[in-house]
Amino acid sequence: MQRATITALLGMMSLVFCTWLAGCASEPFPNIDDPVVAEFYHQVRLAVTQGMGDTSGLKAASTKPVTIGFIYDDGGAPASIHIMDSSHDGAFDAKSLEAVEHARLPPKPASLEEVHHYVVQLAITNTGLEVSTVTLGKGNKVSFVTGSGPLPAPAAPVLVPPKDANPAVAAFEALLQKAVDKKARYPKESIMSGDQGMVEVEFDYLGDGKATNITLGAITASGALNRAAMKSVSEADLPPKPPELASMTHFHVMLTYTLGG
Repeated sequence: MQRATITALLGMMSLVFCTWLAGCASEPFPNIDDPVVAEFYHQVRLAVTQGMGDTSGLKAASTKPVTIGFIYDDGGAPASIHIMDSSHDGAFDAKSLEAVEHARLPPKPASLEEVHHYVVQLAITNTGLEVSTVTLGKGNKVSFVTGSGPLPAPAAPVLVPPKDANPAVAAFEALLQKAVDKKARYPKESIMSGDQGMVEVEFDYLGDGKATNITLGAITASGALNRAAMKSVSEADLPPKPPELASMTHFHVMLTYTLGG
């Protein structure tokens, strides 16, 4: 979306957006001409695009853009995520919110240390998903950065040993999996909506019975399933580590949610 559309966009924004802008008034206006800053916003767009997953079922003709605001401090996850301007398509809005919630955002460059408020706009076009980033700053300026468009073709794969190439690791992670499965619960809301999928959860474990630094690896489109998987790991009573794995601290498990059929 080009700068020429800024006025039209502001006309559509709700009182929520105005309040959001007021909260950004004291923040510096990012210099998007700085290659480092530009690359940061590019990576933000790619992270959100990746979080959207498959959008082939969404039609451009029936889905107008959704604008989402959030707060991001380096080293953390997006917070205070909210819709500033709805697409009026509940499924698209929900999917977009989840994409932002679980986006693996890049570290902020030093020049953005004082910038905490961010905005993305997602739209389904005739060529696929388009994600644009909005920069806010002093004077409540607004500017759209060119959207990411469809994800680029992946680079040639790099062959690496599988995570469980070590038999001892595979055997221990099987025990971890069993402990986590005991705490796994299928969210009622996901059952009602028919959500299914596989969620990979990564975490650190020192051998004291509880996982720490729990994060999501591969996720589903359902925020409820993703959260349930993380909760299962958090609540699991993990087995002691074998001596040969004393120096290993990072592990992963996979939770599969399927409805009977």
